[in-house]
Amino acid sequence: MRVLTMGWMAASLALVLGLGRAEAMRVHVIPEHPSTTDPLKIVVEGDLEGCTAGFGSPQVLGNVVVIHLFPLGRPENPDCTGAWAAAFDLHPLPAGSFDVHIDDSGTILAAGSVVVTPATSGFQGELSVSPRLPTSQDRIELRASIPPCVLETAAPYIAGDRIVTRFVAAGVGLCPPPPAAPAVFSVGPLPVGTYTALYVLNGATTATQSFTVSAPAFGLNLLEKRFQATLQRGAPSTAAASAVRLSDESGYYWFFDRGNAEVTLKILDGRAVNGHFWVFTASMTDVPFTLTVTDLESAGCGQGHCATKTYTGPGGKNLNFVDLDSF
Repeated sequence: MRVLTMGWMAASLALVLGLGRAEAMRVHVIPEHPSTTDPLKIVVEGDLEGCTAGFGSPQVLGNVVVIHLFPLGRPENPDCTGAWAAAFDLHPLPAGSFDVHIDDSGTILAAGSVVVTPATSGFQGELSVSPRLPTSQDRIELRASIPPCVLETAAPYIAGDRIVTRFVAAGVGLCPPPPAAPAVFSVGPLPVGTYTALYVLNGATTATQSFTVSAPAFGLNLLEKRFQATLQRGAPSTAAASAVRLSDESGYYWFFDRGNAEVTLKILDGRAVNGHFWVFTASMTDVPFTLTVTDLESAGCGQGHCATKTYTGPGGKNLNFVDLDSF
């Protein structure tokens, strides 16, 4: 019998007390919700006298998986009392419900059951992450489109840089297409780094989505970091507005809610047309603000005399700017 450490995660399927030798046995099946493509591991646990019995290899007899127990002679210096476990590998099973029996000469010492679902062949899940550019201050939403035959969902769990969302479904191959309304889960805030979200259905990964969590920003660096743009909101007291970079040419600032853009900024290289860079600012707020744009590659910038332009939005009105010749 192969004795293992007790470090796996599995759900107990059943508990049946043993015979007169006070041997309590339990059966676990891993994975907990297998599909027809998953190899199985059957784990048998005991509480006492673990070295007095051995096991044969699992046998599949119809819809019953049988592991026969046979007696072993007690070692001269036994050291096998206490918690023990033995594990047995089993090839993938067809779809259906199976009983698992530990058999001792016709007496069932422990029993359980496991349901094997059809594999997700042909099913392509859909998974999205919101916000698209999260920071380490944001809660993150995972949206997964699920087939209507889903029986069970599990909250996402985080393992290193992987965020796994698991679903269990029956008869996926016969399911209609996924409904429009997705299942939504929240995780985070997460530390700065790159993550991959996985959509796992019946043990198979059907969709992935990678994203990067960045530190909160209070300025935009655009056009390969040539231009630095910061925004102060409020008057007379001011506070730096948080910034979200959308591309190398654009981004936006928010004041109270990251999902609510207050001022957008776009800078384009228009030198081929009129020899200047073009600055476009759109205000969607009546809160006063001052936007400062600095050209870090302008003449004299190395001596602290960078070309700088401010754009001021007065309180109580909405004001946009189109500047085609300041830089």
